[in-house]
Amino acid sequence: MDRKYNRWIGEYLRRKNGGITDQCILAVREMNGCFPELHQRWGYVELQGKYNGFCGTTDTLPHAWLITANNEIVDPTASQFKRKILKYIVVSEKPPKN
Repeated sequence: MDRKYNRWIGEYLRRKNGGITDQCILAVREMNGCFPELHQRWGYVELQGKYNGFCGTTDTLPHAWLITANNEIVDPTASQFKRKILKYIVVSEKPPKN
């Protein structure tokens, strides 16, 4: 990922004192305002499941992120997830109405 995006994400996390849970839409919109070359994506992330006695379990949660012109994912709130993101599932290229 481009260093300027990593730098912005680091500064954003410091400003928010790490309080970014459920803030992906706000973070995506703010970052996209600073970097209009990025494209917003809305959908789900599939996370590696919690160990609960079953192998291969996953959790799918609603999420928002950005992509570059080369389809590289730029996710300003990825660190809110304590488990590994297995994949991003795009539902829309347009933001939800809220």
